[in-house]
Amino acid sequence: MAIEGRWKRIAKAIFYLAIAFVCILPQDSLYAQEEKKEPIIVNGDQVEYLYEEKKIVGINNVSIAYKDVVLTCDKIIVHMDTREAIAEGHVVLSQGKNIFKGQKIHYNFNTNKGTIVEAEVTSPPWYGKGKEALKTDEKDYVIEQGYLTTCNLPHPHYRISARTIKLYVGDRVEAYHVVVKLGKIPIFYFPYYVHILHDKRPRVTVVPGRNSTWGYYVLTAWRYYLHEWSRGYVHMDWREKKGFGTGLDYKYKLGYFGKGLARFYYTDEDHVKTLEEEATGQDAGDDRWRVQLRHKWQVDEDTLAIGEFHKTSDKLFIKDYYFNEEYVVDNQPETFFSMIRTKRNYNLSLYFRARTQNFYTVVERLPELALRVKSQRLHDTDFYYKSTTSYSMLQKKFDKALYRPKLKANRFDTAHEISYIKKLFKFLSFNPYVGINETWYSEDATGDKNELRNMITLGTQLSTKFYKVYPFTTDAWGLEINKLKHIVTPRIGYKYVSTPNIKEDDLKRFDRIDGRASQHGVEVEIVNRLLTKNKSGADVDLLRLTTTSGVLFKRKVIVSDEREDDIIISNFLDDFRVDLIMRPYSWFNIYMDSRFSNERRSFDTINIDAVAFQEDRWKLGLGFRFEDDHLAGSSSQITTEGGYRISPKWKVKCYYRFKKETYEDSFELDEQNYGVERDLHCWLAELNYQVKQTSGLEVDQEHRIWLVMRLKAFPDLPIKMFSAKYSPPSSGVGAERSY
Repeated sequence: MAIEGRWKRIAKAIFYLAIAFVCILPQDSLYAQEEKKEPIIVNGDQVEYLYEEKKIVGINNVSIAYKDVVLTCDKIIVHMDTREAIAEGHVVLSQGKNIFKGQKIHYNFNTNKGTIVEAEVTSPPWYGKGKEALKTDEKDYVIEQGYLTTCNLPHPHYRISARTIKLYVGDRVEAYHVVVKLGKIPIFYFPYYVHILHDKRPRVTVVPGRNSTWGYYVLTAWRYYLHEWSRGYVHMDWREKKGFGTGLDYKYKLGYFGKGLARFYYTDEDHVKTLEEEATGQDAGDDRWRVQLRHKWQVDEDTLAIGEFHKTSDKLFIKDYYFNEEYVVDNQPETFFSMIRTKRNYNLSLYFRARTQNFYTVVERLPELALRVKSQRLHDTDFYYKSTTSYSMLQKKFDKALYRPKLKANRFDTAHEISYIKKLFKFLSFNPYVGINETWYSEDATGDKNELRNMITLGTQLSTKFYKVYPFTTDAWGLEINKLKHIVTPRIGYKYVSTPNIKEDDLKRFDRIDGRASQHGVEVEIVNRLLTKNKSGADVDLLRLTTTSGVLFKRKVIVSDEREDDIIISNFLDDFRVDLIMRPYSWFNIYMDSRFSNERRSFDTINIDAVAFQEDRWKLGLGFRFEDDHLAGSSSQITTEGGYRISPKWKVKCYYRFKKETYEDSFELDEQNYGVERDLHCWLAELNYQVKQTSGLEVDQEHRIWLVMRLKAFPDLPIKMFSAKYSPPSSGVGAERSY
């Protein structure tokens, strides 16, 4: 009992001590979890706090910085209990790059809401005015009975007037009952208008012009916006010689299920059969159209699915209506579905390809499943393993004009390779390898039996690296060289591929897997690099020269896409290849690649490009192309483009292409383009003229002229025009498709 009483007394003492401790704590500590309000600090020439009325009065050069909002004015009254403010005289409310000006503002610092009377708005690239502007949320504004424009003049060249305009800072602009005006003249009405702030394309695009094939024409693109995830263009076009055409582009997003693009175009053309159609035995007819679907879905972090569908009324439709935009990039678009799963050690892919247009020759894959195991180390050894395995259900369907029966077969192909990587003598990389490839076919060339083809591969590679630094420094001719570093990387490789146990004539030919052939030879590559240091001390490549050649002891020459002929060659020098990149100045680059055939003692290809430019002042590009396939003959091409800004408001450009075929003695001018651009403050007006040789078509020489008006704020056009452009080579892969 005594012990129990003692514990009761100790508990009471602890209880009373706790109460005393709480009572002497600062009051702020009792409410530490209560959210603290950021203080409102008023600066000005004269600031007074009225204690009884609980308000602050500031006069002259008043400024308040609260979170990311800055408010300046001539006079302000702030009620501290409600945190409401009334500001008057030269009121400016700033939030980031967004600025609102007015004569009077009511603003609540608690709710971040307010009203600006006679408001002027700056939210790049937009400028505007309104009878009243409401700040409805932290970053949302509503302008009543006002206008927006990208022209910052007091009297803008054009404006978008509306009853109500909603500005979502950093996101988009929405307007209701919109009238577009040039000066004071109304030209368009929209019940609803929306523009994503980061989008560089205009709402309406009109391109008038004339060419020999279409006659006079007007191409238009009218943008619609149903939702951020649902928008596109309506096309309404007129061509003097072809009639009216209409189209619809629809971009959509399905959240987790990806995004895509659907396009449709139709024209009831007043068609006249062309010489090209007669030569190819085709007739496009009057009803001409295209359907295009693209979809991209990032299933998860490792899995990507992409699908496309293409269908046109005739083989020449894309060439006639989308030449620059699509035809020169891909003149035979594929209908396919692909799903690829990429992991650290392997890639697994499922691929479907079908023919949807019978005027193309297509290898269908229904489906193709492939597993690619990346090169990986075997335990803790210096051995590495990689493999590729695929199963394909193939059908090769030919162009209907060829009148050939389709080819079909199932194919299982697997290739495995083991390599060894070792450093010899501390400077020489040694990499021997051995591999096996087996391919099973459900049918041979006659369709009577299945076949199993096998091949063995073996070889090795040796490589090393040498370098030397030269203490050479000069600024002569503006070179800015601070020491020179010369790096030489030689590589020699030997490869042997055994003769397959089945001849090519005994197999159906679908793709390059079926055309694998024996090989026996040595390849030598030498890479020379010349580097210097820039002002920050980083390495800069001045020159990179790669030369490649070798000796072939045996090889096969592909005569056609369907079969190969055996050609046995002993001690034959392989083709000699040269790649060169020179960057002596930041404003001047030279690129060159070539392939010389030792067998024919002539060049197969030569490509040379030189590019010089001064940012936003002038540009000059010069390119040379040569190609000889030794069957159809050779062709050469010289392209050049120049651009020069004459003054802050005027810019000119030109483009020339010269061509020379095997049977021609000299280069002939094949295409020429001229353009002049005028800066109209918020607009850019561009007039283009083109002359192009079109021998064998309706006319021998086609003349084209067109006018483009672009807003500076939205320079990207949804309509691609006819003019060619000099494009120097660039590193990396091609641009990704737009979805």
